[in-house]
Amino acid sequence: MGVKRIGMALFGVGLFVGSIAAVLSVAGFNAASTAAACPGPEPEYSILGFSAEFLGVVYSDGCNTMVTNAGVGVGLLLLVAGVLVGGIGIARDALAEP
Repeated sequence: MGVKRIGMALFGVGLFVGSIAAVLSVAGFNAASTAAACPGPEPEYSILGFSAEFLGVVYSDGCNTMVTNAGVGVGLLLLVAGVLVGGIGIARDALAEP
């Protein structure tokens, strides 16, 4: 199997795993969270970083901090690995052409 195909497979699996895990996180399957009620009509969501402890993305709604489940982090890492491996395969093919 070529390097580009391995990169595409990693990218696809990462996208699938990350998407399913993100949907589960929205449904309430988070690794950790706080449960304070936010004042105001609309929460303001923001991404705060990546948690190596939980392998998840840390985000906030303005007053609570949540960590997605590990599937999101694993999917993100697989996706990035797929892009890097696929890019190496594309560069290798471009340099090999006469």
